[in-house]
Amino acid sequence: AIPAVAATVTIKQTPQAFLRDVLDAAHALAVEKSLQATDAASLV
Repeated sequence: AIPAVAATVTIKQTPQAFLRDVLDAAHALAVEKSLQATDAASLV
């Protein structure tokens, strides 16, 4: 299922747009994790 999804995404998007989406997702995840870490630290 994953290769099929990846193939569909690449067909619809340019490599640059795909890379941007990946970086955006990674950044959002990093922000979310850092916020969780900050919240946990403030509780101590």
